[in-house]
Amino acid sequence: MMPAAVADAEKSPAEQSTEDDVGNKHVLRQAQLSRELQELNEMLADKQQLAGQMMRSDEHLASVRLQYEVRRDCILCVCIVFIHVTFVPCRRISPSSGVKARQRLCSALF
Repeated sequence: MMPAAVADAEKSPAEQSTEDDVGNKHVLRQAQLSRELQELNEMLADKQQLAGQMMRSDEHLASVRLQYEVRRDCILCVCIVFIHVTFVPCRRISPSSGVKARQRLCSALF
């Protein structure tokens, strides 16, 4: 076996040029792959950030929806109580007690 330095010295310029080309292509390919990997990592980071924002938006929307439903239910309850308090006494007044009494009661409630 020959030492590497002797083997390199015995190679023709064409062989040496071919090996240099292969080495350069390898280095260029590695650089290209490195850039692509960096771009993919940046895209992944952007997608993760977007996913986080979407989750926070979903959580906020759920909170707002819950507040809306609670308020809607409270308003509905208040309306039901108001209607009950307002109209049930009006219906309980008999016609014999007089129209004026019914009008006074209903106008006081509205």
